[in-house]
Amino acid sequence: MKKEQLLNNIGFGVIVVLLLVILVFQKNVKVVLYAISLIGVVYGLMNIPKKGASGFIFICLGISLAISGTLYFIKYFDLKQTFTLMIAASVFLLMIITLVFTYLRKKMLDENYSLRVNATVTDLISSDNTNSKFYQPCYKYTIDGHEYSVLFPGFISKRIPKIGDVVQIRVDKDDYQNVYFDKSFTERLFDLILVVFLLIVSLVIGVLQFLWLI
Repeated sequence: MKKEQLLNNIGFGVIVVLLLVILVFQKNVKVVLYAISLIGVVYGLMNIPKKGASGFIFICLGISLAISGTLYFIKYFDLKQTFTLMIAASVFLLMIITLVFTYLRKKMLDENYSLRVNATVTDLISSDNTNSKFYQPCYKYTIDGHEYSVLFPGFISKRIPKIGDVVQIRVDKDDYQNVYFDKSFTERLFDLILVVFLLIVSLVIGVLQFLWLI
């Protein structure tokens, strides 16, 4: 049995046990809430290898539910404040995880695609399946005197390069036909600004909640 399948089976077993706990202790709000939190975390861990982002969302929801629920049980927050805090905490945790994994992914790309070469656009393949103009650029580059060609992964409709344009791409040092195209500076800047903005907003909401200003 594969390791991933084994972990999935264990995860499903834990979820079944937690569902039984909820069924048995359905009148105990604390037990039910913590059981639901654990289900969210376990389900998220099970989905990370397959769906990535959705797995992290479930983990963040599970953790934030447990934290906000605890504050509600000790009567620090009322129900409205607890719900607000749960959303803020979920977004905050998700943004932290996003930043961490963005850094780890960049580090992995730097290791796996350590060669940077200039590639020239040699062709633009148009798509006939849509009403709009979509193109798939074809790039050619040279390493150690050998020429290689590669297609851009997918069709694009904006910032379409011209034939003859030169761009820098990443190449796998062990497989010269395995390449990676970096996002544009504008796309990377937008992603960073969005993450930082959501991080700050969720942090401010959480702090204001603790200061009883909301």
